[in-house]
Amino acid sequence: MRKLFACIFLLPMLAWAQSSLPPCPASGVKHNCFGEATSPDGQRYVGEFRNDGFDGQGTWAHPNGARYVGEFRDNAFHGQGTFTTRGGDRYVGGFRNDLRHGRGSFFWASGAAYSGDFVEGRREGFGNYKFNNGNRYTGGFRNDAFQGQGIQYRANGTVLRGGVWEGEKLLEALALSTESYPFDPVAALRASLTTALNAPALTGLSWRDRLERAVQAELRRWLTPDAQGLAEVAAPTFPAALSLKQESWESNKEFEARVEAARTERRQTIDRLQAEYRKAAEERNVRVAQYNRARAEREAGLAGYRRELVLNAIEILPPTPALSAAAFDQQSGALTLAAQVEGLGKQTFAFVDTPQAFRRSAFTALQSLRATPEFRISDAGDIVLEAIAVEAGGTTVRGTPAAGVTAPVQLAAVTLPAASTTAVAAQSTVSVDRNQVEQILYREENEMLRRRLEEQRKQQELAVAAEQSRAAAEIARLRTEAEELRKQPVQVRPAISVAAINDAHALIIGNSAYAGSNRLANPGNDARAMRAKLESLGFKVTVLQDVGRMQMVDGLANFSKSASRADLTLLFYAGHGVQIQGVNYMIPVDMNLTEPSKAKQQAVSLNDVIEDYLPGKTKLVFLDACRDNPLMVSGGRGITKGLAPINVSEGTLIAYATKDGQVAEDGTGQNSPFTTALLQHLADFEDIAVVLRKVREKVMAATGGKQQPWEYGSLTGGTLVLSAIKK
Repeated sequence: MRKLFACIFLLPMLAWAQSSLPPCPASGVKHNCFGEATSPDGQRYVGEFRNDGFDGQGTWAHPNGARYVGEFRDNAFHGQGTFTTRGGDRYVGGFRNDLRHGRGSFFWASGAAYSGDFVEGRREGFGNYKFNNGNRYTGGFRNDAFQGQGIQYRANGTVLRGGVWEGEKLLEALALSTESYPFDPVAALRASLTTALNAPALTGLSWRDRLERAVQAELRRWLTPDAQGLAEVAAPTFPAALSLKQESWESNKEFEARVEAARTERRQTIDRLQAEYRKAAEERNVRVAQYNRARAEREAGLAGYRRELVLNAIEILPPTPALSAAAFDQQSGALTLAAQVEGLGKQTFAFVDTPQAFRRSAFTALQSLRATPEFRISDAGDIVLEAIAVEAGGTTVRGTPAAGVTAPVQLAAVTLPAASTTAVAAQSTVSVDRNQVEQILYREENEMLRRRLEEQRKQQELAVAAEQSRAAAEIARLRTEAEELRKQPVQVRPAISVAAINDAHALIIGNSAYAGSNRLANPGNDARAMRAKLESLGFKVTVLQDVGRMQMVDGLANFSKSASRADLTLLFYAGHGVQIQGVNYMIPVDMNLTEPSKAKQQAVSLNDVIEDYLPGKTKLVFLDACRDNPLMVSGGRGITKGLAPINVSEGTLIAYATKDGQVAEDGTGQNSPFTTALLQHLADFEDIAVVLRKVREKVMAATGGKQQPWEYGSLTGGTLVLSAIKK
């Protein structure tokens, strides 16, 4: 609610002139007395003393013209007072240890003014600053500058701008409430209190009850600052998984490029959403910190604001004292009057040095005299009647409690409300990591791609089955002809139409010697065994074993040259493989497996190998590379378990040791389960598709169904039988 100010202090600053304390002795210790003191440099104090020091009400003047009137403690300005500088600047409000502290108002001789909170001499907390041109700012202050939420007004009271300030610069524009940050806080305070004190629900109550309830209600509202803009920022909503369809006129490579472009755009969108979320959360946390600080400052200044409210409320709704029973001591010249303040018993007040005309009016027309009470508000919230000012015949005389009264009359006490609100918590600026988001999306996209490729594989298997059915029919027809012509020489004919392969080349890569715990036992054995098998089938074989990246790339380039006229090229790879953002890579033995961010530069892309280094119309690729992914231990971005589905060009067949996204076994024997099954069936006189189905059955049986080999292919032409290669 509003934090408002008052420039009116009902404590009379010349109260020391009629102090109830006795005069101080001419020499010795000054204690509980009224007197004066002058320093060697001309500074002069007149007022109350305790323990030989300035303590109580008094006035201080400096030879340069500076002046203070108010409360002292331990020789320092302490309490409520008014300080005027030699240049004409004036401060009215609270002091602590000679410094402006608490609630107060500062008026510059230039015309500028400030009303609000002070901390150790600085404007700090909540206040209202009036510029020389009449414009105003109402809001937070720190170190004498605008800080936190506030509104700047034009001189005519219209809003100029509002929001979050720092160093008198507007950092963030906000539409703040003008009730919480009013143009003229003094007028707003008095209007609010006037409305509260005269509310129909309070008019029937006593003066004390009306004042206490109105002040308590305002204190409770003021304890909670404006909470605008503190709602938590919603977490970002990330893009969904891609749903792209390969067009009939689009090649596999073009489709893969389009998918990668879409994924790049999505990564940029995720980065943008995360950056926007972090910025919004950080800005919200700044507002939360300012809100909590403002609330803490209000709680700390609650007693001072209570004092200000009570003083204004007393001025708006003052109690009326009734005078009676005047008495005059002709010997001492002291006049006493009995006065009764609303709701209290009679109290006697002494008036000294009164004019004769004043005494005459007191005895002859006492009821016509106008009496004004003067109050002091203690730090505990007690409302104390300090004195009564009586006007008669144009003369005003101030009376204090008569001798024998040990304490001023206490009219009421206003207690502080409990500050039980909980601090608003800051919000984490960390959102879900982009890598985690992409992994979820990649799994969905890979599954979609796998289903599409599986449908292509099923169609190819149906085509192979149809070819085998035709071959079986042809065999049956030939048998029938053979039976009819059994006495004639039998002309040998092939059982099936086998694709003619005159020149077959194979590249075998076996990588075992990885560093540390990433070393593999079987790829070297697998490479040697596969070399023997393929050479026996008529392949010209090139072997690369335990090669680094440069050796692997050079070997691929040399193989591409030597096999440039091949009818069939075959790649067998055994070692570590990795999927990074949907692209499959073969890992050389010299790759730094502790730096996943460099994986793309240090590994070799399987897609590039197939497109750029395997010549020939027909290409076979056997990947025994789905073993445990060492890069996942290092937490690389976009790195996923197993291999990803892959689009293949026409005339290409790719066989994984296990299904995409899964992990293959290295094996406990001389060879891995996948290589073992290949060695058993590659020489079968059957189409390669049938061979691979047999391999799948063998591997699943050997691994208890945990490992299921998978193929992606688009072979064309006749039946491909490796054992029929012409040697």
